[in-house]
Amino acid sequence: QLDDEYLNAYFNLALVFSELERYAEAIENYTKVLEINDLFYIAWFNRAVNFVKICNTDSAKKDMIQLLKIDPKSYDSMLENEYLVSLAKELRD
Repeated sequence: QLDDEYLNAYFNLALVFSELERYAEAIENYTKVLEINDLFYIAWFNRAVNFVKICNTDSAKKDMIQLLKIDPKSYDSMLENEYLVSLAKELRD
């Protein structure tokens, strides 16, 4: 069992689930990370990617908007990500 305050364990578990294409479980763990630290911008980014992979673009956009509030420079990274590029362009229009 994971300690609720152990952010890195949830983050690493989310990465593993994502690699295994178990996107719902990855999202669940990224959500735990964000409950612990809502400024962890990489978790916002990665969760958005996983939302796109399960065709939940509304949630992905919400995560991307939150990410841009935390780190406006992350827009460039979104443009470089094959899953987020089209949504990122929509956000700027």
